[in-house]
Amino acid sequence: PPPPAGQGLAPRPSMAPLTGDLSPSRLSTMPTVTDLSTLPPLLEQTRSSLDQIWSQVGYSDVEKGAQLSALMDSIRNLCEKKVQEEEAVMEQFKHAIDETRKEIIETSNALHRPVPDGVLSASEGTLTESLESLTDVAESLRSTAQGARTRIKAARDTIMNSHAALGTEVPDTFSSSAAEDLSDAVVGSYEGHARDMADKVATRVDAVKGLVVDCQNLIRELQIEADASDLDRRVMGSLATDEEGRTTLKSMVAGETSVGIGGE
Repeated sequence: PPPPAGQGLAPRPSMAPLTGDLSPSRLSTMPTVTDLSTLPPLLEQTRSSLDQIWSQVGYSDVEKGAQLSALMDSIRNLCEKKVQEEEAVMEQFKHAIDETRKEIIETSNALHRPVPDGVLSASEGTLTESLESLTDVAESLRSTAQGARTRIKAARDTIMNSHAALGTEVPDTFSSSAAEDLSDAVVGSYEGHARDMADKVATRVDAVKGLVVDCQNLIRELQIEADASDLDRRVMGSLATDEEGRTTLKSMVAGETSVGIGGE
């Protein structure tokens, strides 16, 4: 399956491999060739040198012809291979451009934003220029999408923890762990519900803490054994002191030694 919108750009294709000595010292002295105009003189020089060698060796015309045919086949195969390699690189560029353009469209849709200008139209520049331009756009959108995704996750964690503590069901709107809609409206909806739930939890904590304090005082006044019942034991174990010396609930979730803040 394709990655979520805003995640994973197509890698930039690399050039077809060169042959020979490509060490830095060799590359620095390698002559720059901008066309193949020197090829015919080179081939003629090679033919002339070989003809002299073969004459001294005593090759027949048939043997010379066979040697030249083999040489031409090797040159032809080398040229065809080079063309195929470069065509493959060109296709990789085209594929990377298509994938990057697709990601930009998907991410723009997820953010509910218009597709940036120039993305859908054919570029007048080279494939390298087109890919670099699209990559810049895609990376900017990816960053925005990741920011929205991070905010949604933080809000959803608060929502899930709050509902779990209160013992209430999470609305279907916020139950999915993979939000495909990354618009400002959806991010705001998640964060708004998270704030509401955090306020409800804080209010419930204060109310339960007050009740637990009152119950503990009554248990002590009536000299009831702390483990006289399961509820008494949980009530007596529900309070704790935080780092600043304030009384707080030991846990918001009901357990063997805590009442929690749920609706049970």
